[in-house]
Amino acid sequence: MPMSSTPVALLRDRGYRTYLSAHLVGSFGDSIMWLAAGIWVQKLTGSNGGAALTFLFALLPALVAPLAGAIVDRVPRRSALVVLNLAGGLCVLPLLAVSEAGQVWLVYLVMFLNGLVSVGIRPAQSAQLVELAHADDLPALNGLLRSCLAAFKLVSPALGAGLFVAAGPQVVVLVDSVTSFVAAALLARLPRRVAPERQGGGGDFLRTFLDGFRALHADPALRRLTVVGCVFMGAAGTSESLRWAVVTEGLGRSAAWIGPLVTVMGLGSVATGLLASRVVGRAGPLRATALSLTMFGGGCALWLVEHPVAVGVGAVLVGGGSTLLVVATLVLLQQSTADHLQGKVFSAFELLTTGPQIASVALGAVLVTVVDYRVTMAALALVSLALAWYATAGPRHPRRAASLDGDAQAPVQQHA
Repeated sequence: MPMSSTPVALLRDRGYRTYLSAHLVGSFGDSIMWLAAGIWVQKLTGSNGGAALTFLFALLPALVAPLAGAIVDRVPRRSALVVLNLAGGLCVLPLLAVSEAGQVWLVYLVMFLNGLVSVGIRPAQSAQLVELAHADDLPALNGLLRSCLAAFKLVSPALGAGLFVAAGPQVVVLVDSVTSFVAAALLARLPRRVAPERQGGGGDFLRTFLDGFRALHADPALRRLTVVGCVFMGAAGTSESLRWAVVTEGLGRSAAWIGPLVTVMGLGSVATGLLASRVVGRAGPLRATALSLTMFGGGCALWLVEHPVAVGVGAVLVGGGSTLLVVATLVLLQQSTADHLQGKVFSAFELLTTGPQIASVALGAVLVTVVDYRVTMAALALVSLALAWYATAGPRHPRRAASLDGDAQAPVQQHA
């Protein structure tokens, strides 16, 4: 596999700069809004459970992700992204009217609508990147994007909470709305590049709705990746609760130390995102997946050592492994999928992995109260290492998959 371009070289391309800028601007507004919504509900009602419901309502639309993917594959991706970002900017504006506990239902409704928009945006973003980019640039672009998003995660919680306290929730709403409109404007300026003609866009809608699942099953590498993703997300969600136990029980520190731990994880994510293109370019997506799972499992093993240095190194490995896994997954999905299936395959994979993740988070919250966290952490490390072996036990080289109708789709090679 040819080596991918460096991040600096990618940013010289106007199309890439525009795409990345739109993605990051929109993501920043959404991240501060999602945090502020929980704070807002807690402040209005005094209920921590009510605050947690904001995230549940935002996640629920993931259940219809395949429907969103099927729609995305039937319309121009750039136009879909522009419309969806405009819709996202408009749907949060009703929150400007919220001022009392009796209106909390409106916060839940808006978060559900915001989540619905996000479910459409994610497959459209991935498919648009495939149309926009050289196949050899996909690892570097995905790595750079994940690195930037990880950096945002380091600062957005403080910025969102600070803005909420200093200026009030209505200002956060306006910032989120404006960033969505700015993202839409940037996306409208994306250069038009010649994309392959899509095949199989018509026909029975139920059939096209299921095409993403069929494509994941038909390709050996994607089938293996899907198994890895489902099992890993079904186990890794427990780490959300376990890291609190690492801090309070393992290190004997106050819960406030979770902040530095998450920061170190974020630094590992940023660094790995910048290196991910070289790793995926040299090793290939499935071997990079195996490496990411080995890093994650090794980090979990180090979290069993009750020493700050070991826990810190473990945090770097867990954060870095998570980011490399996302990059390798995206590259394999993008490079192995025909153009007319990009949205459906992405959404099908998202649904199949999000369900286990949600269940795993809930399971972790229970297990950490009834089982010694070291037992669950050791099990998570072993599962990760076993999946690392499984990831490389089959086909390692992605190919642009043939369509389900038998028509091969070649990657786009025209570039401005």
